[in-house]
Amino acid sequence: MSDQGTLDVVRVRFSVPEAHTLRETAHGKRAAAGAVGQRESWTYEEIGPAGELVARYEAWRHTPEGRLKPLEGWRKMAPDGATIGGADHGYGE
Repeated sequence: MSDQGTLDVVRVRFSVPEAHTLRETAHGKRAAAGAVGQRESWTYEEIGPAGELVARYEAWRHTPEGRLKPLEGWRKMAPDGATIGGADHGYGE
């Protein structure tokens, strides 16, 4: 799981308010299916001051063989699972 320094970076990336708690709920690393390279993913939950689930986040990084810069992105989901934000970086380059 993430240490506090890493969570602080993630908090800024996702614009999580200071009054909310951010916790990592999953992390995985594996070889990319059908491709050479590695995929890594993380899942986080944002918890409000009253203990309510505010949002879930998924982040990922894929570094194909021969590529210097990884492909990465994230998405923000409402408690009901609807996607409400996110970004992909490095695709189409």
